[in-house]
Amino acid sequence: MKKLTLALLIAAIASAQTVDTNPRSLAAVTFANLGTPANGTIVYCSDCTSANPAAGSGSGAVARRENGAWNSGGGGGSTSIFSYSTYTVSESFPAVNSTGTNIGTHGWINGQAGSGSFNNLSTDAKWNGGVKLLSSTTSTSSTFIYLRGVSQNTAAGWTNLTSNTWRAEFLFRAPDAAATSSDVRIGIFDDPAAPTGTGGRNFLYLSYLQGTDTNWALRLDTGGTVTTPGGGCVGSAAPAANTYYILKMTGAGTATITVQLLPSTTDYNAASSGTDIFTACTVTLPALTSGYSPVLFVGNQASTASINLMVHGFFFSATL
Repeated sequence: MKKLTLALLIAAIASAQTVDTNPRSLAAVTFANLGTPANGTIVYCSDCTSANPAAGSGSGAVARRENGAWNSGGGGGSTSIFSYSTYTVSESFPAVNSTGTNIGTHGWINGQAGSGSFNNLSTDAKWNGGVKLLSSTTSTSSTFIYLRGVSQNTAAGWTNLTSNTWRAEFLFRAPDAAATSSDVRIGIFDDPAAPTGTGGRNFLYLSYLQGTDTNWALRLDTGGTVTTPGGGCVGSAAPAANTYYILKMTGAGTATITVQLLPSTTDYNAASSGTDIFTACTVTLPALTSGYSPVLFVGNQASTASINLMVHGFFFSATL
């Protein structure tokens, strides 16, 4: 009888511990004050949007710290402010993961010429960190980052983009706008030895070369021969200050690639549904030499300007 009474008592206590009818409140903070606490931290972000990675300028969402970044999307991290819900590669360049010569969650390789440099961006009201690529004012210089060796992107790069459905999205800002002497290139390259496209291989990239370009343009470097594809691949606007850009490259199982450049002066959430600066821009990838990889490059052409490129994210979706 005593054993039965004790068992019933234990069951009653266990039941009381697992039932809670009272509401509970999470600590409330703004996006700008989320900080970089330990993974597993959960708060209520009063001005976040429902997005992964977390983003500001919203009406509020629960945010949780996962894998060194904030996620304020619904469910288990599958929702996003972008056009698809899962990613083969997801990079938002959290500052805590930048060490040595490799930066970001996935270890992007970086290089500089002259007095170029890079440094992490702190969390701001629009995005969760990032990296700033900087060219110097004291000399002609450049800085670039590129990614290899992650999610089927081997030391040779992605080797089968022309036979699979995929999409790459680059999130960036060019705060110097159409600055004097600027040279900006963002895209995918097929050259492990020369990631800025100067090695005589292939490079498909968004470009703004001050003194040559009036507006953003798409360029294709095929074996050292640079062309501007026709059919809407010259943009309708130059780089603009205080503007958030999403560069999208989409493949549909062939060598024909669709390219879009979506801007917004509000944030990346608004840019994802912005008006394309290009007009039905398509281009054919050249025959592969090695394998394609994402790259971002900024430089100046003289000693009179310091050019910045703020890189906030790279997302790649495919089953390769």
